[in-house]
Amino acid sequence: MEVIQYLRDAHIVHRDLKAENVLIGPRGNCKLIDFGSAKDLANPQVKGAGTHNFKSVMQDTVGTPYFMAPEVVKNKGSDFRSDTWSLGCLIFQVLTGLLPFYGGTVCRIYKKICRAEGPQLDLPDHWLSSEAKNLIERMVVKDPSKRLGGCDLHELEEHPFFGITFAGAQSRSAPVRTLEEMCIRHIGRRWKEKFREGTLLFATAAVDKSLLRQEALSKLMRIAEVDELVGGKADEGETTFSEDAD
Repeated sequence: MEVIQYLRDAHIVHRDLKAENVLIGPRGNCKLIDFGSAKDLANPQVKGAGTHNFKSVMQDTVGTPYFMAPEVVKNKGSDFRSDTWSLGCLIFQVLTGLLPFYGGTVCRIYKKICRAEGPQLDLPDHWLSSEAKNLIERMVVKDPSKRLGGCDLHELEEHPFFGITFAGAQSRSAPVRTLEEMCIRHIGRRWKEKFREGTLLFATAAVDKSLLRQEALSKLMRIAEVDELVGGKADEGETTFSEDAD
């Protein structure tokens, strides 16, 4: 939720919110990617590529058809409220594993999105809780001004579906690791398994302990090389460690 608020503070409309554009890190932190379709509301003179047809360029009909809001399909505009529609469709996709408005050609999908009567999405009763259904039904609404969270994201944060407090979430920065830390983390995961296997082998006296020691030393030498390269202290092919180091 905090990334959506961040974009609003920066006056950026993403215009292609979907699960495919959300990456999840090892600690569960999410990263939003693919800003190729984004719109800068603070600089309206900057135009994106838009969608080309035989007669014109539709500047607002941008994104993935399954997640487009009705006003985007009709090229009538795109703002934070259209991102709210797409976010509701994304939540539907994550909870059900299905694409919103799926089936048939793109034209049929557009017709389903723009229909005026009935619920916008077919919500499976046995898959979704009442809170989840209520959340999606209030976000995926044809009238942009009536979408929950369209103008104020606090409306979404206070919805019973989430059941958690978002206060201060945006101020907590996601962890950013250095290349050295990533290498050590990767090697650590591998060696956790190796030492576990080695313990069993030692118990049966089936392996020479010096073999694991030599391999561990070579790994540490590689870490030192990476550290020097990242810090600009060594050129490729150079290292301060010796292969014969004890």
